[in-house]
Formats: sequence, structure tokens, C-alpha cells
Amino acid sequence: GSAAKLIVDALLQRFLPLARRRIETAQAQDGQYLRPSDPAYEQVLDSLAMVARHTPVPLLEALLRWRESESPKGANDASTFQRKLAVECIFSSACIRFVECCPPEGITEKLWSGLENFVFDWLINADSPSEIGPFDSYVSESE
Repeated sequence: GSAAKLIVDALLQRFLPLARRRIETAQAQDGQYLRPSDPAYEQVLDSLAMVARHTPVPLLEALLRWRESESPKGANDASTFQRKLAVECIFSSACIRFVECCPPEGITEKLWSGLENFVFDWLINADSPSEIGPFDSYVSESE
């Protein structure tokens, strides 16, 4: 458990600055952030995807926390919106990479359906994020 968490944390320390650079590049290039142009970033994603085979849950949770911390709050001008889109783009593509590597038994039914509901809520309420609960509320035991 704790060894896996240390590995996830170490890889995330490498992921964070690379993802941030990608967001800033996206803003500078007016949204051209979909092309995989950064080998270091791709390498970290590959490593994280390998970790996802063994410990998908802490990894997805860490990715959600990253998304929460990077997503701009407040003003809704064009540059803020563009940054938000860049964050969502990185978040979504990373999620897809990780989930593709997960063994089916690695992710509980609750986490799957929670992730699904979270994504649908996000798509429906993208303009009013206050309608979207924290991810934990989608996967908690109380439902």
C-alpha cells in the first residue's frame, strides 16, 4: 500500500511541472495542445499507466486532485476558459491512458460508476461547476 503510494507520488512530482508546461504552451499556442510533442511528458504518462495496472485508485484520485488544483477559479474570460480546457484535455487523456491499462478487477464497480457519473455531470454542468460535487461524493459508501 504505502510503497505504491510512494511510487505514485514520485511520478506525480515529475508529471506536475510537465503538465503545467503543457497548459502554458497550450495557452500560448491558442489551443494547439492535443499533439503529443513532449517526449518527457509522454514517458511520465507511460510510467504512470504502468503503475495504474497495480494501483489504479490512488492514481485516479491523485489525478482528480491535480485537476481540481490546476483548474482556474473565478473570472471566466477567454484565457481562463482556455486554461480550463487545457486542464480538462490533459486530465481526460491521462484518465483514458490509465484506465486502458487497468485490469478489470483493479477498479471497483463503485469507482467505475462514480467516474462515469462524475464525467457526465461535468459535461452537463460545465458552465456552472458549482453544480458538481467533489469526486469523493460520487464514490462514497453512503449511496
